[in-house]
Amino acid sequence: MDDKSEDVSIVIKQFAKAIKKFGVKKVIAAIDELNTKGTIGESHKNLVAYTINQVSISFQVNPDDLKRKNIRGVIIDARSMCFILLKKYLDLKHEDIAGLFGSRNHSLVSNALREFNNLDYNIKADRKFLDIFREVEKKVEEKKDILWLKHS
Repeated sequence: MDDKSEDVSIVIKQFAKAIKKFGVKKVIAAIDELNTKGTIGESHKNLVAYTINQVSISFQVNPDDLKRKNIRGVIIDARSMCFILLKKYLDLKHEDIAGLFGSRNHSLVSNALREFNNLDYNIKADRKFLDIFREVEKKVEEKKDILWLKHS
């Protein structure tokens, strides 16, 4: 059984136990209460942390380096990839994404998105970035599905 199937199975078993113990109406009321309190934000935080971690692993950089000022080279690429993935999977405002990385400059995110849209797979440097992006994106998408299932 893969990790995703195992996580889904655990969530379903816990959900079934809760229904058996408290009843359907109480479980649904508790879920509604959780959703109105904004606990979905916890899954956002988890996905942000997971995304930064996966990108850092793929680019072989320290996650803390992504939040530094005056970065160069591969760290810029890694941070740009984080911007792109967070925008795609969380649809946060550009200012909010930049803020996660210690900046108030939302144009960093706008520039990263624009540059990403202009990448060409036929160019060797672009191809390397796009290959890493596809690999990390697949992991982030799977993690998002698991987190949203746990918090919905």
